[in-house]
Amino acid sequence: KTPASTTPEGIPLGEGETASGRALMQGLVQRGFTKEEASAIVGNLWAESGFKTTATNPSSGAFGLMQWLGGRKSRLYSYAAEQGKQVSDVNLQLDYIKWELKGGNSYETEQFKKAMAYGLDVASKTRGFAEQVERAGAGELRSSMSKRVGAAESVYGGRMVSGETPSVGPLGTGRASSVDQFNAIA
Repeated sequence: KTPASTTPEGIPLGEGETASGRALMQGLVQRGFTKEEASAIVGNLWAESGFKTTATNPSSGAFGLMQWLGGRKSRLYSYAAEQGKQVSDVNLQLDYIKWELKGGNSYETEQFKKAMAYGLDVASKTRGFAEQVERAGAGELRSSMSKRVGAAESVYGGRMVSGETPSVGPLGTGRASSVDQFNAIA
């Protein structure tokens, strides 16, 4: 592992992005996710789509908040049609995330359970989500984990060191970031 003193901290969101991320987090909490789970999901949404429900990857065609591909993307479109809503509707995409991760898609539900078992803190859950649900490659994990964890911790309410309660003060207070433990991805 890289020593903590040389490891970059999580990259926090700006004020406007934090507000958007917190709104998404609250939407997920209202749909049955814990605050920690919701924060981990939102940290990954920031890295994947910048919180844009219409984000489209020009090379892969991945779409939406979670950058769905293949069968998952097709199911999102079917789900939107079944619900009579636009596929770009933020509430529809949050509902679909719930459907996919809380029982509607048994494979994704199991992946989500594995992801949330990575640890109790938001950073561990964020990494688990990136690896198990988003299934980001090693290079993507190396280049984006600070962004994912920083965003998750921003919406949660502050950086956390594993096992600590969240900080209520502003980010950048000089405390060690919990992202330290994740930057030594092989």
